[in-house]
Amino acid sequence: MSRFTVRNVRPTPAARVNKKNNNNKYYFDVFDKTQQKITDRVYAATQSQADDLRTEYKNKINSNIYTVENAILEDAAQIEYKIQLGKRDNKIISENTLRDYKFSWDAIKYIEHNGVFLKDYPVKDIDINFLTSLESKFLTELKLRQNKSSWARLGAILNVAATENMGVPMFITKQVSRSVFTSAWKRRIKKVPDILKTDSPNDTIKIINKVLDVSRLRSSYEGTKYPGSYWFITLKILLEANQRISRIIPLLKNDYSTKLHGFVIDKKVDIKTNVMEYLPRQYETDFANKGFANVVFVSEQFTKNYQEWLQELDMWHNPKNILLPAGNGSYKTYHIILDNIKKLFKIAGWNGNISTHDFRSLGAKFRKYLDLDETSKAHLDHSSKHMTLLYERGRNWQDIKSLTAASNKIGQFYNN
Repeated sequence: MSRFTVRNVRPTPAARVNKKNNNNKYYFDVFDKTQQKITDRVYAATQSQADDLRTEYKNKINSNIYTVENAILEDAAQIEYKIQLGKRDNKIISENTLRDYKFSWDAIKYIEHNGVFLKDYPVKDIDINFLTSLESKFLTELKLRQNKSSWARLGAILNVAATENMGVPMFITKQVSRSVFTSAWKRRIKKVPDILKTDSPNDTIKIINKVLDVSRLRSSYEGTKYPGSYWFITLKILLEANQRISRIIPLLKNDYSTKLHGFVIDKKVDIKTNVMEYLPRQYETDFANKGFANVVFVSEQFTKNYQEWLQELDMWHNPKNILLPAGNGSYKTYHIILDNIKKLFKIAGWNGNISTHDFRSLGAKFRKYLDLDETSKAHLDHSSKHMTLLYERGRNWQDIKSLTAASNKIGQFYNN
């Protein structure tokens, strides 16, 4: 349903009629139901002329021509969102990506400019000066990460507006200087997981091994049903596979090859809805016809852990053959996994914060320290080497290793 409506023709009050040519004896209004205001008042000299003009405006509205000429940014945003919905339905983007896109727009649509919400701003009035002023507001009202994603979403929406001939050129946001934001983005403090803030990987490994020991103790589960090796095997998968938790939750028992010592990763769950979907990439090979490109390799020692866990898992209610099932045989929810991991770290004496994503950074950083970083990009399934470098989260281990080695070379020349 259109947000515009054409009101009935009415006679103009006598005091307002143009006495020279009587060309405004009748009028009608076009009313915007969204903004609750009149967008056009159209005058005519005769009733029949007014009726013809009213029909013309109604036809414009019905064919979206009027909407395009008088579009506000929310109109373009709705069209852009429908495009993204189609991409989601065709498996081009995920539900999570769609949700992020919506959030990026929702975060800015009520920012005011000249007393008007961004969502209600006429598209045809948006120019470089407007966007430059808006960019300054982004710097003061949004955090850097939100600033980056919302500016990108605004650009996508305005590109749709350009395609729909709403009165704005393509790629207009690219013409705005973002030098202040770019400088701030480069200087931003990158969060380093607490578990990686140790002086050496040995300190981190000691903490983790203690947590693994704790995960096997019955005393760690007082007041709850003892889950056997459930949390031990969960931690080992996080530690060795270093995959996103959304790809670990839906693993099936037969997604692991004892011959290759690796998991095939071809599924993920939306951690907010727990709905599973298959990843788009699949390649044929002799491992379940799912492909080496989808395989994440782990250690031979893990295979022993896996086989021991399968024996325990035979005692579980597990109709879907999930590797890490919930008690009801369905997928374990993300928050339950995270809460239990936090609890185990706390029992082990660790007072820092921990998240399931920290295990991905641990995988990248530990491989870097052991000079195995050439394998990191493929193991972590990153799209670029730059992304893997970001996951290494600081050089404290590497610097201590190299600087100590350098100092040892110098120190050998002095008497002890």
